[in-house]
Amino acid sequence: MLTGCQPADLRSLDGTEWRAVKINDVVPPAGQAPTLKFEHGGLTITTPCTTFSAAKVTIDLTVDPHRFALEGGGATTMQPACFAGPEPQVEVSFSAAFGRVEFIDLEGAQLVLKGAGGAIVFARIGPSLPLT
Repeated sequence: MLTGCQPADLRSLDGTEWRAVKINDVVPPAGQAPTLKFEHGGLTITTPCTTFSAAKVTIDLTVDPHRFALEGGGATTMQPACFAGPEPQVEVSFSAAFGRVEFIDLEGAQLVLKGAGGAIVFARIGPSLPLT
């Protein structure tokens, strides 16, 4: 059974994709929202200006709040055209918040990454996650 109304198990993130709907109380403009894609134990982040990949995502479910860490990653693309529009603000805000993320949680149907840089809230792209 699939649903977006109940919390899902964070272990079931592999194969899911998420779009940022709020970065520290700022809503990204349409078409400029960063995305996360969990795949094969790693993570790919796409922002208006860059693509970042991490080979390994670690989520520690034995503690609350759940710890979140990335290993083996780096920025792979930089789009010079980004600096001509609203993208730099989204890029800077997202990078500042994401660079300090320490915790991950599912709050209802939203994925939330938090840390000293604030919170980034994501909505699922595609089908809902299975119930826990």
